[in-house]
Amino acid sequence: MRKAALLLCDAALVNASFFLAFLIRFDQTPEFFTVMGIYQHLILPITVIRLALFYAFGLYEWSFRYASLSEAIQLLSAVCASSLMIFACIAFFFFQQYRTMIGRSVLLIDFLICLFLLAASRFSVRGLIKFQQKFRNYFQKLDLNRTLIIGVGDAGELLLREFQKHSYLKYWPVGFLDNDREKRGMRIHGVKVLGALSDLPRVAVKKHIRTVIIVLPRISRDQIQEIIRTCQQLQLACRILPPASLLWSSQIFPLKLRDVDASDLLGREIIQTDPARMQDFFRNKKVLITGGGGSIGSEIAKILSRTQPQELILVDHAENNLYEIQNYFQENPTETVVNYYLCDVKNREDMEKIFDAHRPHIVYHGAAHKHVPLGEQFYKEGILNNVLGTKVTADLACAYGARTFVLISTDKAIRPASIMGSTKRIAELYIQSLKDRGTDFLSVRFGNVLNSRGSVVPLFQKQLQEGSPVTVTDANVTRYFMDLCEAVFLIMEATRLGSDSEIFVLDMGKPIKIVNLARSLAQLMGIAEDQMTLKYIGLRPGEKLEEEIELNSETAIPTQHRKIKIWKSSRQPAPEDLARAIEELFDLVQQGAPKNAVIQKLSEIVPEYRPVSKDFAGPQVLNAPH
Repeated sequence: MRKAALLLCDAALVNASFFLAFLIRFDQTPEFFTVMGIYQHLILPITVIRLALFYAFGLYEWSFRYASLSEAIQLLSAVCASSLMIFACIAFFFFQQYRTMIGRSVLLIDFLICLFLLAASRFSVRGLIKFQQKFRNYFQKLDLNRTLIIGVGDAGELLLREFQKHSYLKYWPVGFLDNDREKRGMRIHGVKVLGALSDLPRVAVKKHIRTVIIVLPRISRDQIQEIIRTCQQLQLACRILPPASLLWSSQIFPLKLRDVDASDLLGREIIQTDPARMQDFFRNKKVLITGGGGSIGSEIAKILSRTQPQELILVDHAENNLYEIQNYFQENPTETVVNYYLCDVKNREDMEKIFDAHRPHIVYHGAAHKHVPLGEQFYKEGILNNVLGTKVTADLACAYGARTFVLISTDKAIRPASIMGSTKRIAELYIQSLKDRGTDFLSVRFGNVLNSRGSVVPLFQKQLQEGSPVTVTDANVTRYFMDLCEAVFLIMEATRLGSDSEIFVLDMGKPIKIVNLARSLAQLMGIAEDQMTLKYIGLRPGEKLEEEIELNSETAIPTQHRKIKIWKSSRQPAPEDLARAIEELFDLVQQGAPKNAVIQKLSEIVPEYRPVSKDFAGPQVLNAPH
């Protein structure tokens, strides 16, 4: 019915256009009534030609509500093609007897009028809808949230359009702020760039702002802290569009807005990756993820589900983690088949059943014990989980023809001071020893993931909310931090770039003092520094003051991605010696050997392992220095 109505409407417009062309050309001339007879003979074939070509060019498949430049070009092409066809027919085929009487001017005038009438009929719908929205919004502005957008770029423009289109979101953008001088005074969809970031206090007061939204892909930690400080002083809500939202945009931007959190205080720039290339790499692949319900594993699964893999196989030993990721995919359905297994990676028999049933192309091994102090206390479980679990999974990946195996490693594997770090280094060495077996074995090292489970941030938040002392091991302790989504994107990019037996190290930026992180988090929560108490408890067993990112025996090699490097080691144990030493380690653990004997064996396998023992002098409590 819609197409039939549009065809009838266009037929009327084509008739009107041709009639007006004759009227303009021959009005008040002696030939007027003669040429009007010609009009009657030509109008039917001309209408048929135009409508047939309009249909062929797809003019009746539009949504007028969302008509834009591409539809305008499509319309222009259809009118040009039909006018050329009419000219050719009159000049060379059916209507040569009329050629000298009507001339080229009638056809030119008809082309211009037809183009105008068709464009007006289509694009006026969008104009009327916009006018209706503006008229409605004018009377709703008292209920809308007066908003200032920080950042004039593609993301800011898209966010503005969404706010203007969807009044139910309750945001009324009244201006932009940006440090680019060339953008000052510009108007984007009627909204003006009012100044630089330093003008935030003045603009917020003058324009009665209630919410500030940060959409800058590159913004420093200091700038975010200054914005937060200003918003707290003026009692403004402060929200942010996470940089990773600009990749794989599956929903409108406003639904991705969130409050500023600790991960934003890293001040890390948005990673540059190609979603189309990533999608081509993972499309129709079967991907198995151990630790599939953990922070890293579940995020890999969520992002992979957007790349159209054939199947996701999620393995986890913690039922709550598996339950949460299962709920996520129930609430966010995907075309990808997702299978779940509650399984211990150390159990070769159960793991082999999974590999035999699915035969994955890619394996991400994220299942591991990661807590350093617990690893020192429960070292037997940590060794078996991190080393035996890796060996079982890697051996099965090789046996069942997986193309790629990716070990999720850690910066604590570099000159480890803890049992956990030494086990991850052994895992790296083992999969490197499997080189040239038909499967590409890769390791990806990175530091702490700020918003992962077990991160220090939830502990600090809990302590700050309760008003209890914030526990920090040492005033000088530093750690490398990454955002969860950034870490996962870089892991996936390393998978695409990698070849056999390589260790990838992600650019983790500069190390951050844990004390400074605690203070920044307090500021984020609106707690003054003099209201916060720090409690230094001393380094725990296995902990170092600062982590490292490379070994002396390793050489950095750049990759296509500037935030990913490959570390090549000049010293590698012989595969048979390594395999024998690992079996001896398992024997010691399973026979209940003393801890010193186990540590001695770890030191033999990882010569750079230096166990740290610490005598605790008792906690020291002091107020945060001003």
